[in-house]
Amino acid sequence: MTSKGLGSLRTRLLLSMSLVSGLSLGLAGQGSALAGSSSAGSASPAETVFVVIDKMSPNFGPSAGGNTVTIRGRGLITPSSVTFGSTPAHIVFANRAGTLLRVKPGTGTGSVDVQVKVENGATSPTALSAYAFGPLIKKISPAVGPAGGGNTITITGQNLANPQKVEFLDPVTLTPVAPAATSFIKNTKTSIKLSVPAPTAELTPGGVIVRVTGPDGSPPAGTNDLTSESAVYAYGVRVTKVSPNVSRNGGKVVISGSGFTSGSTVRFGSGTPVLVSSTKGSPAVVNPKGTTITLASVPTQAAGDSDQVDVIVTSGSVSSPAVSSDKFSYGAAITGLSPTSGPPAGGTRVVIHGKNLQHVTSATFGTTPVTVSASNINRSGTAITLNTPAHANGIVGVTVTDPATGTTPVSSKDTFAFY
Repeated sequence: MTSKGLGSLRTRLLLSMSLVSGLSLGLAGQGSALAGSSSAGSASPAETVFVVIDKMSPNFGPSAGGNTVTIRGRGLITPSSVTFGSTPAHIVFANRAGTLLRVKPGTGTGSVDVQVKVENGATSPTALSAYAFGPLIKKISPAVGPAGGGNTITITGQNLANPQKVEFLDPVTLTPVAPAATSFIKNTKTSIKLSVPAPTAELTPGGVIVRVTGPDGSPPAGTNDLTSESAVYAYGVRVTKVSPNVSRNGGKVVISGSGFTSGSTVRFGSGTPVLVSSTKGSPAVVNPKGTTITLASVPTQAAGDSDQVDVIVTSGSVSSPAVSSDKFSYGAAITGLSPTSGPPAGGTRVVIHGKNLQHVTSATFGTTPVTVSASNINRSGTAITLNTPAHANGIVGVTVTDPATGTTPVSSKDTFAFY
């Protein structure tokens, strides 16, 4: 197959919490670490096929299987097999462009990864390839409650009818921290309303994982995906927003959430905790409702911390879980790229959009660096314009580096496709 035969490669690829620079895309004969396989001035063999799942609809179904699932992506050309977990699915239709499949899964239990295999490659697990034969949690509302429990929450999602139990688990050991809930205020196939049980074990800082076990059957429905942030619940305290979430030169920052008190502490990354007070003029002031903490100045970035850190609030013996809404960047932050794809020969003019880009000195595509000078950066520090380097075929993470604050993390919006 020639490189033209690869078609248009999808550039947006989402991993469970974030992308890593060694993104695995199932490259034929090249291992799984894409970043490690790139080399300036060369391209992958023409026969290499890139196989990416972009969307599945629906991404859930009965444990008995037999329903139709539509898979959209790139490189899904003449698939040899599609598996849901370890169980083969029946391929009903595959279009010539390799962008659409219709399949019927067999029986299954719980949450599984869907893999498509073609002649010279296969998809790799991402958040977009997860499929639920059992319960699927999309949201817990509210996602935080009193440290002693007793409040009411609603779990929404799919395959939630007639659950055997709902458990609240330690995020590290996955052992219960409270008695399982087995009776519910209201239950439908898309929601469970219940009273949160009081914890009977010491709570590990960082919230708990909610596990819903579906009804018995043949096969049993199993449980929800325990790696999804949607399954995180917090006893006591949770951060829902940090504003601003990017600042290179300090300044005031407001943390929003629940469960904040006078006597709480706020920690940025591995830095020194800041004591929270209700007294005006204090370094960190909590409002009467316990829903905001205002810091007069951003704490100094701790030595060894990455550019982006979690903002963790501790109240009593419990701490807020590390979630996407609590991220704070001390330096540059990327918000997107335009365009997001180009040829492996390089030379594509790309604009990296973001914040606090004034002091960036380099951008890296996978493992290939590009020098950034002041002439590449606009006056407001919100855009960097440069030409891509030569790089092997594939999707790579893009980062920028500010010598004073470090390198930005790779995320789903910070990727570029060489094809």
